[in-house]
Amino acid sequence: MFDMEIAVEENAKLNQTKGIVTCADLRYASEEEIMEDLEKQGVCKIEVMMIKRDGKLISTSSFILTFKSTGIPETVNVGYHALRIENEIKNENYNDKGEREARSEKREARSEKRVARSEKREARSEKREARSEKREARSEKREARSEKREARSEKREARSEKREARSEKREARSEKREARSEKREARSEKREARSEKREARSEKREARSEKREARSEKREARSEKREARSEKRETRNEKRETRNEKRETRNEKRETRNEKRETRNEKRETRNEKRETRNEK
Repeated sequence: MFDMEIAVEENAKLNQTKGIVTCADLRYASEEEIMEDLEKQGVCKIEVMMIKRDGKLISTSSFILTFKSTGIPETVNVGYHALRIENEIKNENYNDKGEREARSEKREARSEKRVARSEKREARSEKREARSEKREARSEKREARSEKREARSEKREARSEKREARSEKREARSEKREARSEKREARSEKREARSEKREARSEKREARSEKREARSEKREARSEKREARSEKRETRNEKRETRNEKRETRNEKRETRNEKRETRNEKRETRNEKRETRNEK
């Protein structure tokens, strides 16, 4: 009676925990590459969080990590990133169905908000980097121009010193040349002022283009609202037409019934007249 074999196994669902991690650099990496770094840290599964836009699923920079333990660590190391686990997803087997659904909906809403915020931050950082790169390029060009001008001025000073040592006549010539150099410097300063004005104009044009884009987006949103309203009106008109058609059919049926009644009454009258004539005979 007691010679029975008993097998003891772990419950895979109850002995697992989940957490959410966000990193923009992991968005372009494959799940296998990420899993190579996370297997040693107790991760058994990776899921990419998706969002739906314009009827298409788009991958985000947030990931759901499943651990082979009842607790999760505070941070996870992926490459040179030390990622903090923001939200711990509790095991749904301990909750009722209604609570599970409410929590899952809240988590999805929060994850979508976080994904939207991370995307906005990424776009802003990209814009800032592009602007900083442009400014650095401009500053490098200006420094190169200033270095060239300094080199030219140094050469001119050396030539003027040699000419002063040779003769007084050459000093006069050097003074004339210095005057010419001053004129050139004034011209270069004017050119720099013109270039600065052009840069200011270009910045104004960029600001105008951004305003135009914002206006076009607003117009598109308005057009979409108008289309939605027109579609609603069309559906209402179609419903009204169907109702009118049903009413017309009902009226036609009533008219046919009335006509049948009138014919029946006429037949009865004819029968009564015939009976009266027979009785008179």
